[in-house]
Amino acid sequence: TARSLAGTIGATRVQADALALENSCAQRRPPAEIQRAHQALEESLHALIEQLLPQLAQAEGVLA
Repeated sequence: TARSLAGTIGATRVQADALALENSCAQRRPPAEIQRAHQALEESLHALIEQLLPQLAQAEGVLA
């Protein structure tokens, strides 16, 4: 799951947001609440990607 993968790489914000979304769905929360949890996860994933891109570019340069 997104939550377990995030935990594996130490992305604690993504992990927490994924857990919140999972819980909202499992508890059959109102659609607006599920949408907010989904939005939070999407934002934390985008932030993680933005942090990783420079490191990936650097690693690509080293491997080339």
